[in-house]
Amino acid sequence: MPYGADYYAEMERRTRKVADSLVPCMNDTKWREVFACMARHGLQFNIAWIRNDSWDTRILHRVWEAWIGRQGIRDPGIGGPCDYWEILWIRVPVALPSTYVSQVPKRQPIEPFLADLASLGSLPQRQTEEYVEIRGYEF
Repeated sequence: MPYGADYYAEMERRTRKVADSLVPCMNDTKWREVFACMARHGLQFNIAWIRNDSWDTRILHRVWEAWIGRQGIRDPGIGGPCDYWEILWIRVPVALPSTYVSQVPKRQPIEPFLADLASLGSLPQRQTEEYVEIRGYEF
């Protein structure tokens, strides 16, 4: 079965229906500011999409400022191009796992990132010892 315009329209309709049942926490402007902040600090992050349980949320991604668009990210590497409204959450790990068993995980510059986030105003974020999570939706 070929994937035509009707197929993609139906997938978008279903995704928007799921998004409508969630409580939105972020708008496009806030997402742009958060992604620009992550790009400036060179941070890697995990991402989860609404209505996509098969996506591997453990994979680390990076975004560059040139990829940050008005309505979404223009990166095919993180499942895009994608619209901001499709993002369930992003997590910025405090430390990146090492590919070598004996090496210590590399810390990311989380403190300057958190200071920049604070300057953006109130964001739906959760911080643990392992990561900073910014939510696009609440259940």
